[in-house]
Amino acid sequence: MEADVDGVKVVHAPGAGDDTIAAIAENQRDVVVVTADRELSQRVRSLNAEVVGPSWLIDQLDY
Repeated sequence: MEADVDGVKVVHAPGAGDDTIAAIAENQRDVVVVTADRELSQRVRSLNAEVVGPSWLIDQLDY
């Protein structure tokens, strides 16, 4: 199940979520991964994708 919501792509991970996130980061350009997980952050950065923390995302919300 996939859905696009105001520029955010929501992707269902059929198995391990980190593997799905890493695969997306590896295969797509202009991906920003939001995570507080250090291991996932290192993994995604090694694929040359951008990683930001949850506080960055909260700062982007208009509420």
